[in-house]
Amino acid sequence: MAKRLLDVALATLAVVVTAPLVALAAVGIRLSSPGPVLYRAERVGRHRRPFIMFKLRTMHQRRRSDSSRITGAVDPRVFPFGAWLRAVKLDEMPQLWNVLPGSRAPGASTARPTAPRCSPGRTRRRTTRRACCRSSSRST
Repeated sequence: MAKRLLDVALATLAVVVTAPLVALAAVGIRLSSPGPVLYRAERVGRHRRPFIMFKLRTMHQRRRSDSSRITGAVDPRVFPFGAWLRAVKLDEMPQLWNVLPGSRAPGASTARPTAPRCSPGRTRRRTTRRACCRSSSRST
C-alpha cells in the first residue's frame, strides 16, 4: 500500500513537472507531421490485464509496406522532430499516465510491457516471447 501511494505521488509530480515539455512536444509533432499527437498501443500489464499505453508519436502516420516493423537507428518512418524526441526520451513521458490508474509501475527497473500477441502463455518458453517481441511492431 505504501509503495502504491509513493508510485502515485511521484507519478503525479512527474506529470505536473513534465506537462509543459509534453505540451511543447505536442505542438512540435502537430507542426512536423500530420496525424494524432499520441500513439496508443495495447499492452499487457499487471495481473496480465490489457491496458492502453500512451507515447508521443515519433513516426509518420502512413504505413510503408516495404519497411521493417522494427525501428532501426536510421528509419525513414521517423520524422526529424520525432528522432529528437526519441533521443531525449521525451516520447516516453505519457507512459506516466499509466501509473496513476495502476496499469504500470514507474521506474527504470520495471520491464517494458509486452504486446498481447507476445505475452507468454503458461506453456511457452521465454525465448519464444523474446523472438516474438523482436519482430513485433514498435510504430510510435
